[in-house]
Amino acid sequence: MNTVFGENLGKIIALKELTQGDLKGLSGISRFTINKAIQISKNKNHNIKIKTAIALAKGLNVDFPKLFSRLTNEDIKNMGDYIEDDYLDVFVQNVKRSIRIRGKKQKALSSDPGAKEATVSEILNHKVSDPYLSSIISISEILNVDIELLLRRGGLENDF
Repeated sequence: MNTVFGENLGKIIALKELTQGDLKGLSGISRFTINKAIQISKNKNHNIKIKTAIALAKGLNVDFPKLFSRLTNEDIKNMGDYIEDDYLDVFVQNVKRSIRIRGKKQKALSSDPGAKEATVSEILNHKVSDPYLSSIISISEILNVDIELLLRRGGLENDF
């Protein structure tokens, strides 16, 4: 799983001069899970669910989709506030739109080493309400579309 999510999370915590305990209080997420989230980009065995990632962004009051783009300290200082949205639904809509526009089939999203076909189907048919980040990142990588754009309402407007 190739993501800068954990790296960005660690930078933001440091720049806001917070501890993991502070973030636990702000987000309701355990320190163990926060530490796991920070390590995502370094350890392929670390993974969290999308609702956990969203809760961390909300606790930090940062733009959730932006957490998936490489951020400098300056980017973080100028980063927008958290905006409440149904990010999984936005992701699904954007993935379906991307598939339709590119003339791909949903089955193509489960190519090796991507997400399993059943997992992709469950996500895109709203049968799973809290998928792992690795699954949505895998789908974005197979589509070759930045995950930030797939998580942003209107994120694909000028991409096709």
